[in-house]
Amino acid sequence: MLAELVGEEGTVTGVDATAAQLAIANRHLDCHRDRFGFAKSNVCFVEGDIESLDALGLPEGGYNAIVSNCVINLAERTAVYCANGPKSCLSGSSN
Repeated sequence: MLAELVGEEGTVTGVDATAAQLAIANRHLDCHRDRFGFAKSNVCFVEGDIESLDALGLPEGGYNAIVSNCVINLAERTAVYCANGPKSCLSGSSN
């Protein structure tokens, strides 16, 4: 859904802490690209901890939105995410 929402020129970056989950996600990259008729995938996945987004090499101010599938609620240090996550958003964007 997010890949379609941002369009072919946009990008979606997924973050997950488990290699197994990332392997499943990466297996579906072509499926979504084909479904939306994109020449190349606009999605990538990064292994890491949402409490340490700054350690993942994600560009500060590089995203329009942060979307969670409730993993933020499971974070042991939710306050750390809430302090650091918005740094990834462009000025005036949402999280």
